[in-house]
Amino acid sequence: MKAILIGLLFGALLSQSCAIYSRPAPPPSRAEIRVAAPCPGAQWASGNWRWEGKRNGYRWVPGHWRCP
Repeated sequence: MKAILIGLLFGALLSQSCAIYSRPAPPPSRAEIRVAAPCPGAQWASGNWRWEGKRNGYRWVPGHWRCP
């Protein structure tokens, strides 16, 4: 009985299919020009590359100021 259960479990695991996809590394960061802060105490949030999916790849999201 135990051998049958182990066989069924093993068969179920083998029948499951999965695809592993690893996305490429993002391009190097871009140099950004910061303008004057819009308010006192503002902090700069650097730009970054956002993954838009396998078809579209990476899209640059520019940096911006965050006011408290």
